[in-house]
Amino acid sequence: MAFANPQTVTIGGTAHSLKRINQDNFGAVYQKIATGLTIVMTVRHSYESKKADGSQIIRHNVDLTQTTYDVNGKAEVTQAYVVARSQVGKDPVVATNVLDALGVLVDAQSASIVDWDSGP
Repeated sequence: MAFANPQTVTIGGTAHSLKRINQDNFGAVYQKIATGLTIVMTVRHSYESKKADGSQIIRHNVDLTQTTYDVNGKAEVTQAYVVARSQVGKDPVVATNVLDALGVLVDAQSASIVDWDSGP
């Protein structure tokens, strides 16, 4: 399934339409610019260097950055990103399942994570 263009992300209950501004063989960049606000989402795919045994890791990065500007133009940047890594040639369903599980956990615990909570 491909990423839509534009891509919609919802931040704080507000849906934002991000237009794809760049795409290449390794990913894409989506952006929204509005008064006092810039939102950028970057999706990147890459291969890490091969290990001595010939195995190789494929890496997928998704970064979402919101920049707001006060009346004086001072920027405040808030960013979240995820990295998914798996071995090249292995069943992608396993990596998808792990990424999905992390997404559910982070969604349920986002306030706790930002509040420095990590356990009892």
